[in-house]
Amino acid sequence: MLALRAATTRALLLQRSGRHEDCLVLYERALELARVAADPVRTARLLNNRAMALAYLGRTEAALQDLESAQQLYSSAGAETLAAQSVANAAWVAGMTGDVPGALALFDRSEAMDPGDGHAEMWADRAEVYLRAGLAVDGVRAARQAVRWLDGKGWDASQAEAELLPLAKATMSQFD
Repeated sequence: MLALRAATTRALLLQRSGRHEDCLVLYERALELARVAADPVRTARLLNNRAMALAYLGRTEAALQDLESAQQLYSSAGAETLAAQSVANAAWVAGMTGDVPGALALFDRSEAMDPGDGHAEMWADRAEVYLRAGLAVDGVRAARQAVRWLDGKGWDASQAEAELLPLAKATMSQFD
């Protein structure tokens, strides 16, 4: 279990520092250990994290496969909130490929799986998809929802990102 934690932590650190290729090797090792440990939730979490690294590398089909597997593992373990987050991540990946209708359908599916006030990351990601598609009003609305969710929760960096996202996208679109 210690080797699994070490590989997972190192993979996350590499991923957060933008070393996506390097983190994939460690995710593969951690996935092997999680499967041996017969830990479906940890396996799903690793698949989810690896998927995001793959997406940043442009390997979106592999990312979507990992996210589908993660969602199924989470659901089979009764972890529906985490399953919904995997679906939301699949929505973001779909949006980055230009499949805006597919992305929005997945965001809606994620929201239906885990009703409530939503999650800031999902709303920020939805805003990004809207803004990439040129749907500024919807993008701003989604970004504001992310900010409302984050307000007062101590996630200052994420809140700043959600607040700045629409402004940055709008400014950048002037130069396209």
